[in-house]
Amino acid sequence: MSKEPTMTIEGKIIEVFENGLVTFKVKTKLGIAFVWVYEEIEINFKIGSRFHVDDAPITFSDGYTIAIIKPGVTFFLNDTSYQTVDLS
Repeated sequence: MSKEPTMTIEGKIIEVFENGLVTFKVKTKLGIAFVWVYEEIEINFKIGSRFHVDDAPITFSDGYTIAIIKPGVTFFLNDTSYQTVDLS
């Protein structure tokens, strides 16, 4: 049984998108990271906010790796911890 691939991201949000698969971009020490947030998670992600997530599940689109923030994934935004709940 294989484990789902994950990634850790830490850095500042540099761009927020209105539509599409990617919700925002994070500038990390290693380059740019893309993040997609489930619509059910109603948090206002802003440019300049510090973002950190450990072990976020990933997907791939157009050659890019995209971290997924879905219910059940804990992340930090400006040093505040958010633990989303999976109600299913």
